[in-house]
Amino acid sequence: MPKLIAPDTTCHAIGAILDGRAMGTGDPARGARYHSALRYVLSSEQPSLAVVVSEGGRVDQLCK
Repeated sequence: MPKLIAPDTTCHAIGAILDGRAMGTGDPARGARYHSALRYVLSSEQPSLAVVVSEGGRVDQLCK
């Protein structure tokens, strides 16, 4: 699995396209970036972290 943010906090990608297994979870009020990151984190077999910054300024950290 590619590392977009390394354990030493080096950022390797911003605005990357994420893909994950559909999980049937999420918030209908949130957008595609949030749900894509959520699916990616939840379907990962390893510990994962995604940071989602919305256009409205909201910042979410999704981790597993």
